[in-house]
Parts: sequence; structure tokens; C-alpha cells
Amino acid sequence: MVKANHKGELAPCTFVAKNITRQDRDTYLECNIQPGTYFLYVDMEWHPDTYRWLKHKLSFSVNCYGVGDVEISKNLADQFDQVQVLDHIMMSYTMHQLEKHTGEVKQVESEFQDVQIYEEENYWKTGYNMKLVRNKSDNQTLVMSHSHLDFKNGLILQPTRLDDDYVVSRSQFTFRVEPHEFRGVYCKPYTGFQRGG
Repeated sequence: MVKANHKGELAPCTFVAKNITRQDRDTYLECNIQPGTYFLYVDMEWHPDTYRWLKHKLSFSVNCYGVGDVEISKNLADQFDQVQVLDHIMMSYTMHQLEKHTGEVKQVESEFQDVQIYEEENYWKTGYNMKLVRNKSDNQTLVMSHSHLDFKNGLILQPTRLDDDYVVSRSQFTFRVEPHEFRGVYCKPYTGFQRGG
């Protein structure tokens, strides 16, 4: 969950809380929040048989307990691109984790001083295998991997709208990062996933 820094807009946003649970458990976010607009990102990993047989009838619910007056909007997923949403949420999450020194996200070595690269320390803490690139230069940056083993055991998420500046395949990706912007690539690993496996 992130807080919108400008009312009604996802970007920029501030990380608030996250939780990942497995199987048939409920997921809880416990936090004290100030009045404002918040975005809750939910990614359900349905059991394969459940998804196959019930994919047109699947649903989940979101509610809030507490003394505050909360208004929950309708599901806005169809108004956003999943990869762009993850860019903003994961960047706010990354900055929060680095500031708090939690060890959940790490900055990895980059060949270019003005290009910062972040990745998760443990997939089970983020829900995604990711590479997040922050371009602090005045030039465009092209990120490319034609045989990236970290992503070979999973599904790399592709933007809803096909675009020449963001292309992914089973274990390859290339994308452009504009000056002073950030962008990432995200993978949902299969069962038995291991980094570089």
C-alpha cells in the first residue's frame, strides 16, 4: 500500500506497508495512516486448478477495520498498466527499505555512475524478482539482457500496451529509461525458482 503524494494520482507515492501470505490465508496490513488517498496493490496467486476451472468467477474482498472513516473505491486495475504501477510502488518501497536499512532491497553494481540498479534480496519478501533502474543522468539509458538466467524460471511481466521501448520474452528483456526517470522489470517465479537457477 502506498500513499498518493498528490490527491488521486499514483505518482509520486510514499510506501506505507506490505504483506505477503501463502495458500488460503488472509492477508493483513496493520498500520496507522493519516487522512489521504491510498493505493492498495493486490496480486493474487491463484492455485492453478482453481484458476483453470473458475477463472471467470474468481473474486476477492478488501475491507478495513478501525475507528477511521474509510471509503474504498471500486477496483481500478483496468485503468492502470501493471508494470507502470509496479515501477512506482517498487521505487517507493525500495527507497523506504534503503532508508531503513532492512536488507530487503540492495543496490547492485552498475558500470555507469549515474545509473542505479536495485534488486530484491529475497523474492519471498517482495513477491517479485525485480531489477529497478534509476537513471540520474541527462541521457537516455538502454537496459538489455539477452540471456538473463535470473529470470529464466519465471514469467516476466509485460506492459499491457505493446511498446518498442519495453520488450520482454521468456528470459530476455530490453527497455529504455528516460533521463531522471526510473523503470523496472518484474518476474513472477515458478515453483522451485532459485536466483540464477
